[in-house]
Amino acid sequence: MNVSIDRRREIVVPDVGTLIVDPASGARVDRAPGAVPAQVDGLLRGSGRALHLQLQEVLPLHVSAVVRAGFALGLVGAPGAGKSSIAAAMTGRGWRYVSDDIAALTWSDSGTPQLEPEPAMVTLWGGSARELGWDADEAHRILPGADKFAYERPHLFVAEPSPLRAIYIVDPRPATTSEFSTLGGKERFDALMHGATYNSDLIDTPAGRAWHFDEIVRLAQRVPVFRFRWMPQTSLRARAAAVERHCMRLR
Repeated sequence: MNVSIDRRREIVVPDVGTLIVDPASGARVDRAPGAVPAQVDGLLRGSGRALHLQLQEVLPLHVSAVVRAGFALGLVGAPGAGKSSIAAAMTGRGWRYVSDDIAALTWSDSGTPQLEPEPAMVTLWGGSARELGWDADEAHRILPGADKFAYERPHLFVAEPSPLRAIYIVDPRPATTSEFSTLGGKERFDALMHGATYNSDLIDTPAGRAWHFDEIVRLAQRVPVFRFRWMPQTSLRARAAAVERHCMRLR
């Protein structure tokens, strides 16, 4: 159930609780009996953060974003596609995080799109964590029995907004080589409108949809979007290197 009262939002999540978001006071969860703390925290960091930004007319992007040499790139993809894993691999190449999973898009005085830094938390699937040498142990496991792990890594995160140079759609469908295709027109618009916007389905008022449309048009006019695919068995480090080479060639 989704209720909107004077721009306050309430969303009931079964077995977790009621997410209550207010533009002035932020997000909180009235926990359901027996709710697991990690699920409550995830709801606050994800949908709670996204809704709070939306109510302030700040676009929440569903990206893992990293920065180097004064610019950021955003990795977008469906759950399990590998965006967080590639971003983590890029930190081994000298990149630092702006965010993992969600980032606020703002605009500089000159009209440059930029990503605001988020709390220094990273989540990885077990296979990716082990491949990159991150501890996949009980101390980092998100939920009992789950093969997903969370890490606080403040030393890997920047503290200032970063200009956004490009967005990459991480597409895990096998390719014959590491390839990058440019998205244009409707394909670019749809990728930003739906795939790259966090909780786009919860922007459900006429005014909200008009604002969202305008923000996506503005973003699409300024930031290139690419689809990234790779050969089977390509390591995370090799994928990170390919994205780095491609992005460094952009002007």
